[in-house]
Amino acid sequence: MIAAWVWFGMAFEEEMSDQPKAVSAGTTMAGFGASLGIPPLVLAHVIGLGLLGFTAFPGRRRTGRVWIWAVASVTVASIIGLLVAQWLFAGRLFLMGADGQSTFVP
Repeated sequence: MIAAWVWFGMAFEEEMSDQPKAVSAGTTMAGFGASLGIPPLVLAHVIGLGLLGFTAFPGRRRTGRVWIWAVASVTVASIIGLLVAQWLFAGRLFLMGADGQSTFVP
């Protein structure tokens, strides 16, 4: 989940950093971060939920309790990934994008 959240942040950081070049070329980078960052994040959550739901407690019937534990585990892992990504992007994970202000100083 850490990798998925960092990928999400990197996609929006790319959108933000390339926006000035896109504007000078008469285009925009708006939507790039969402199209490249959200699908892998959702896929990571779905794969994690499926793996945990189908492999947790082997030999037992698949009851609602197994899926509750799987959802709880994926949620905790996602929160940890989100916090690490927020730390890596200096708390600006959801502030980046085509309209965001770059804090990068060469």
